[in-house]
Amino acid sequence: MIVAVGTTNPAKTNAVREVLGDYPIFTALEIIYVQTDSGVSSQPMDEEETIQGAMNRARVAYSSIPDSSYGIGLENGLRRVPYTRTGFMNFGVCAIYDGHDFYLGESLAYEFPRKIVRLITENGFDASKAEREAGITISQDPEKGLVSFLTKDRITRKKYIKDAIRSALIALENPDLF
Repeated sequence: MIVAVGTTNPAKTNAVREVLGDYPIFTALEIIYVQTDSGVSSQPMDEEETIQGAMNRARVAYSSIPDSSYGIGLENGLRRVPYTRTGFMNFGVCAIYDGHDFYLGESLAYEFPRKIVRLITENGFDASKAEREAGITISQDPEKGLVSFLTKDRITRKKYIKDAIRSALIALENPDLF
């Protein structure tokens, strides 16, 4: 079975490899990673745009690799959330595409620091640039990320990504319920 993944980002590729390895539906698995464009803005600012970015990446990955069984796309974005201190929360989306249907899942959502949100909303920065500009030092380990910094390593970026993938796999693994 071939699974095409629309990223070459190490945190995301490692998360995909580890999660799919836990599922018996992925036997004799070959994972191919391809660089894809999300087809949305570099910093999605709502749920619809973020989901669309993940779906676009999954569809392009699937179409890029002949004989793919699935394409996987991952996208992060912000969405407005009432009662939060900044008005926004960051979340991740996983889209799995089988050539006909999409299976969607989301990660946990968490609030970015005020300074980062301001740089994104007022200056149009993407999250990575806003983090650097805000002077928030993140580990050089790509599997940690801002969420790891904010949670004092209780949640890593890789775990956050893995949760989105696992939640997308719920409907795929239980087709009789969906």
